[in-house]
Amino acid sequence: MCFCVNKWKSRQIKPYLVMIREKDQKIADMEEKSSSLSKSLKSTKQTAREAETELARLLAEKESWLKTRDTLLSQSEKLTATVTELKRKSSLAHETEQKLKMEKSRAEKSLENSFQKENETHEEFLLVSEKLQRTQKDLANAEEQIESLETQLESSCMTRDDLTTQLSDTELKFKKFKIEYKKMEESQTEFASEIYHLTEEKSVLKLKYDENAKALSYSKTALSELGAKHAELQVQWYAEKSVRWEVDEEVSNCRRCSAEFSLLVRRHHCRKCGVIFCWQCSNFTIMMPSSDKPQRVCEACSKS
Repeated sequence: MCFCVNKWKSRQIKPYLVMIREKDQKIADMEEKSSSLSKSLKSTKQTAREAETELARLLAEKESWLKTRDTLLSQSEKLTATVTELKRKSSLAHETEQKLKMEKSRAEKSLENSFQKENETHEEFLLVSEKLQRTQKDLANAEEQIESLETQLESSCMTRDDLTTQLSDTELKFKKFKIEYKKMEESQTEFASEIYHLTEEKSVLKLKYDENAKALSYSKTALSELGAKHAELQVQWYAEKSVRWEVDEEVSNCRRCSAEFSLLVRRHHCRKCGVIFCWQCSNFTIMMPSSDKPQRVCEACSKS
């Protein structure tokens, strides 16, 4: 009987044990996934921080290049104005050259016509020639400066375009990182919620398991007591079975009060010791293993 009850209790508790093991395994898997996600999230955060640093650096470079571009544009405008001025001066120089040529021609004619003004005209001619050479040299230098500045301006524009492209790529990567980071945070929140619910279910199952374990322990104790009582009753039952009842014809007087048996004073056996007594001396009852009802016994057996 004890074995059957234990087996029944084991069957009742076994599903809870299986469910608790499954929940523990699931919680362990979820914790492992959460740890992996935390590591991935840390890596993504580090990458995001590096991307933010790179973006800040590129933005600073962009600002620097924008300032440089503005400076170059300002210089280009100034140089354009200078070139315009130099071209104007060059035009004036050409006009002056033409005038000087005309003056030279006139001077040569005057030289032929007037020998007296030869020295003055020659000096003036030298001065005009020297002035013309200086003007031509300044014009050549201005043209070289214009070409150099135009080259620098083209290089700055190309660099600015490259930096703009890099900045766009970096901003796009940063947006992707932010989206992935947000998704991972949402996944981590869902995992944390699921782990919390599983922990709650585990606690409930563990509580039920403890209650069933207590009930099983109580049942085992009760079964042990019932077994002991059953063994005791079996001993008493075998003891009752081994008692030999006295034969009515062999006994004519009560074994306690010695009253003589007759039609009015009838014989009564003690159900425990089997001895014959009168009604008054056997008017006691006790519960016995052999019956569910109280049984008649003698005074001595009722006290034993």
